[in-house]
Amino acid sequence: MDNSRNFRYWDNRFNRWVRGETVYLSSNGMAFLDVDPHGVDISGKVRIYPVDSLELVWSTGRHDSTTWDELTEDERAGWTRAGNMPSEWKGKEIYEFDVVEASIYGDETPQVLTVEYRETCFVIDYEDSDSDCVPVGSFVGRLKIIGNQFEHPELLEGK
Repeated sequence: MDNSRNFRYWDNRFNRWVRGETVYLSSNGMAFLDVDPHGVDISGKVRIYPVDSLELVWSTGRHDSTTWDELTEDERAGWTRAGNMPSEWKGKEIYEFDVVEASIYGDETPQVLTVEYRETCFVIDYEDSDSDCVPVGSFVGRLKIIGNQFEHPELLEGK
């Protein structure tokens, strides 16, 4: 089992996702994406960001219940362009701060909830729970990503 976790960054200055294979944080508060610790460009395009403008967002290592047929044509094309086969599709990767629809404890009506990291695990914030949160792993196959708090803050209105 692969215990590595993917991550991505949200750029608060330009309201967009920033991805990089490697990240080097300098002592002067700058983040260099796709460079090694010696500053050597490994991607053909070095990107430099103020560290305080980036929000690190970790993957939970889990996938939602989105099927291949539910993907848009662009999402399917991106998947296959990356060298993957449709048969390898496991669902959308769930990240911290994703907004999901989930049925809690057999409720018929799905609720809109947020994925968070608390203490030692990824959880879904659930106000009616005795512990106020439920581990993401308890929802395998029963939740669907509908957005994230950065690109879709309107999904959280009224919460």
